Formats: sequence, C-alpha cells, structure tokens
Amino acid sequence: MVHLIAASRSLLRQSPAQGLRLSCLAWRVTGWASVLVSVGWLSGCKQPHETKWQYFPDMADGAMISHQMAPLLPPQGAVAMDALIYADNAIDAEDAFAQNPIQVPEDYLGFFEQRGQNLYETFCDHCHGAKGMGEGTMTDVYPRAPDLTDAMYRNRKDGFFFHTITFGGALMPSLGHAVSEAERVMIIMYVRKLQRQAMASPAAEQGP
Repeated sequence: MVHLIAASRSLLRQSPAQGLRLSCLAWRVTGWASVLVSVGWLSGCKQPHETKWQYFPDMADGAMISHQMAPLLPPQGAVAMDALIYADNAIDAEDAFAQNPIQVPEDYLGFFEQRGQNLYETFCDHCHGAKGMGEGTMTDVYPRAPDLTDAMYRNRKDGFFFHTITFGGALMPSLGHAVSEAERVMIIMYVRKLQRQAMASPAAEQGP
C-alpha cells in the first residue's frame, strides 16, 4: 500500500494525468482496506447474548444447538451400547453375574490376584482385615465387618461381591467411583484366594 502511494506521487511529478489516476486508485484501495479492518474489528466485539460475526460459524453457534444452551439430553430410558446394566440389589446381581467373566489362564492368575491384593489392601483391608475375617483396624471405631471367609460368603456368587463393591452395603461405602469394573473383578479374585486359604488352614480343617 505504501509503495503504491509512493509510486503515484512519483508518477504525478512526471505525468500529472496518469499520476492522478494512480493516486485515486491508491486512496480507494486504502479506503476499502480501512473498511475491512473496521469490520474485522467489530466482528471480534461480541456483545452479551449475541452471536459474533464469523465466516465459518462455530459449532456452539450452529443451528443444532441454540446459543448458550446445552446439547439435548438423550431420551428417557436410553442406554449406551457399552453400558453395564446393574441389578437392583446384590442378591439379584448373583443371577446376572454368577461367575467372573474374565477367564484368566492359570499362568496369569497370580498376576491378577496380586493386583487384586494391592487394591484390597487399599480399599478393603482397614475393615475386612488382611485375612478377610473382619479383623480390620477400624473395628474399634465401627462395627466389625463381615467375615468374607465364612461359609455364607464363600457360597455367594461373584455378582454379589461385584454389586456390593460398586454400591456398598449397610455400612460399607460404595467404591464404584474409585475402582473400575476390571479392578472390582480383581478384588473378587483375591477375596476368593483368601477364602481358599482360610479353608486350607488347620483351624478350618479341625472345625468348631
């Protein structure tokens, strides 16, 4: 732009007629450039509750979603394709989730049980105890937790434990927000290991 104005001034001295035409062209271009800059500046000034000027509309300002409104909620009762449907209670969950769905090869069982032990020691040990017999460190503050090695719990199916870990129990808090579905399964694997160890102990063999 500066070069165009300088050229028009030089030509004006040499040929007044051509220089005048070139000078007029330069000022026209300058004027249009000023208008475009002003429009661009104004388009960036978005007033409250107004959609800004834009060449390519933003998704938030599109026709599918009204301005300053959230996307439409899914229809009532809609379920995601990969959703995990839970039973209403732990007893009903046994029918829907009778057995651990993860079929772990014997060579890798120890790895999953070790991972389950780490999770158990973090989330369960303080109430149920290291052996799962309810001898946790919280027994002096809260009622004693159930003995997971008792025959009643040994006969419970995996769905019962999965539901209880997810939603909690009478005094047990829910852990669904803290451990994933796979991690809950690993905790159950370790609980089964504790039950087997309790059954193989000399006290269990002698009986009451």
